[in-house]
Formats: sequence, structure tokens, C-alpha cells
Amino acid sequence: MQRQVIEKLRQLGGDAFAVEMIDLFLSRAPARMSTLRQAVQEQDASALEHALHAIRSSSGQLGASTLEGLCGEAESLARDGCLPPVTPLVEKIEMDFTRVQGWLEGIRRELRPEP
Repeated sequence: MQRQVIEKLRQLGGDAFAVEMIDLFLSRAPARMSTLRQAVQEQDASALEHALHAIRSSSGQLGASTLEGLCGEAESLARDGCLPPVTPLVEKIEMDFTRVQGWLEGIRRELRPEP
């Protein structure tokens, strides 16, 4: 995870902007992960590709480079219709997503401490 990406967001718009971007990710990502799981279960390559693209893009904007890379790899496979190798990648994506979620929650607490 690349903290310097968060620092660039802070430089662009201050702490409030960085927290807003983190909040958007944390509020939208669980639904995207659910869509991802459902697409894997249904073997829906198109839905899988779209969900992976959304997670990849948003994670990259916040410096979650491992998650971004895993999603990019799985997205390419889904685009090519090669679904069997996507399932183990989705398991890795889920594990890394949990780590990213905790990392971003910690940064959010740091930038917006509770009164």
C-alpha cells in the first residue's frame, strides 16, 4: 500500500478531500465485492470484468497497489473469458481487500480524529 498516494490527495484537496475519497471507497467497495462474488458464482464473465474494473480503479486511486494489480490480472482473464483461474485470484482479492479496508480506516481515523 502506498501512503504517498494518500499524501498526494491531501495536497490536492486537504485532509477533508482525502477522507471523502476514503469514505467513498469504503462505502462502495463492499457492494462491489458482493457483485464480484456473485459473478464468480454465476460464471458471468462480463459482470466479473466490470466489478473487477471498478475495484481496480478505485483501489489504485487510493494507493492499494496490490489490490489494484490482482484485480487487473483477474480483469484481463475475465475479459478473455478464461474464468477458472479467476476464482483463486478472487480469493486473494478478498483477503487483500480486508487488509486495504483496515489500512484505509486507520488513515481515516488519523486524518479525522473523533472528538
